Amino acid sequence: MTDFGTRLKLARKNKKMTQKDLAGLLGVEQSTISNYEKNFRFPVASALRDIADQLDVSLDYLLGRSEEESSSVSTEASEEVSGSFLEDRNHRPPAFFTQADQDLRALKETFFEHLKQGDLHEATELILNHHDGEIKLLDYYEKVFGPTLEETGALWASGEMSVAEEHMISSVIDKLMTRLESGKSDTPKEAKPLTAVLMLPGAEEHEFPLKMTVEVFKHHGWKTFYLGRSIPVSSLEDFFKKMKVALLVLSVTLSRHLNSCEALIRAIKALDPEIRPKIMVGGSAVESEAMALNQLGADFYFPSLQALDQGLDEIEKKLL
Repeated sequence: MTDFGTRLKLARKNKKMTQKDLAGLLGVEQSTISNYEKNFRFPVASALRDIADQLDVSLDYLLGRSEEESSSVSTEASEEVSGSFLEDRNHRPPAFFTQADQDLRALKETFFEHLKQGDLHEATELILNHHDGEIKLLDYYEKVFGPTLEETGALWASGEMSVAEEHMISSVIDKLMTRLESGKSDTPKEAKPLTAVLMLPGAEEHEFPLKMTVEVFKHHGWKTFYLGRSIPVSSLEDFFKKMKVALLVLSVTLSRHLNSCEALIRAIKALDPEIRPKIMVGGSAVESEAMALNQLGADFYFPSLQALDQGLDEIEKKLL
């Protein structure tokens, strides 16, 4: 069974629409459509109905319950739409949502409400009381913290949230991640002779996704260096000379910084082949592997942290 994001992308392309076209029809940002197609986010019921209408497909097709794309939706299917997710009559989640997924998404909604109300202590305690050491830190990021930060950014962009509130929420999440990281129970893999440098290109400022990426590499036994942003190429060259760096990882969350990323990659690739690392890019602004490899000039692409976690062993084989 294909997932929601894949079916959405296929349906959009069958209508010969770009992500920007569909976003315009739905009244959302292009990044929202991109996140849906990457399965970073799932639309609420009303948005899902709008998507089905615009693409002229059925809800059952988008949900993977039918291979028929026909837009004729039965009364039974329509009655199943309620709340933030689509459930059947027995209130079971769609096949691509496990119960743990549902629990984490519900947790995210309550967590975000506390943060918007300024109830920081309640928000913090909610997460700490929920965490039992069985759920991976990565799952908290992708299903709770990441979506919360995305919605926070959207509220700030629309003027519904101040810069101070945005920074406050980011700070709470950063501290929570640190606490969860210090108490995590999953055991890192054996140390490997591989080093990754992680940084933001140009004026990119969204550090949080890249900090989580660091944890994925650490879990896989890599030695990591997080350099932040605005590092001159000459300084990077000196660093590469001193450290045997296998991989430079760049994250871009805003499309206006893609040019800076491309320029940085070109500059790195102009360095001495003996010292320059391979380059990996990710982030919500990088919409596809084709963009990462062909437009930006990277060697590797990761569409999500889960994909990176699952595919890093294969990348290691190419680097060792």
